[in-house]
Amino acid sequence: MSAHQDSTTELLERFYDAEAHYVAAGGPGRAAFDSIARCLDPDVTLHQAPGLPYSGVWQGPEGIERFMAVMGEMWEPTGSGSRPAGRDASWTRASCRR
Repeated sequence: MSAHQDSTTELLERFYDAEAHYVAAGGPGRAAFDSIARCLDPDVTLHQAPGLPYSGVWQGPEGIERFMAVMGEMWEPTGSGSRPAGRDASWTRASCRR
């Protein structure tokens, strides 16, 4: 694996770990977003498809935080587990509230 691939993988693992801790701590309005924000480029842009309850363009770490709050209102955790291949981070299964 190249150094670039290693750094990309490390960044994704830091992001997933920060996201898992954020959600476990209560998510939007209850948990600090700074660990996730440190994983994001200041110019990050997320495009969500029209028709989704959280559609639109979300820009910057602040936009991603708002997106997570809106998306979090739409989904309810229904289960959890651990990542395949022995990873120590966890995942959460969710169902749409609507």
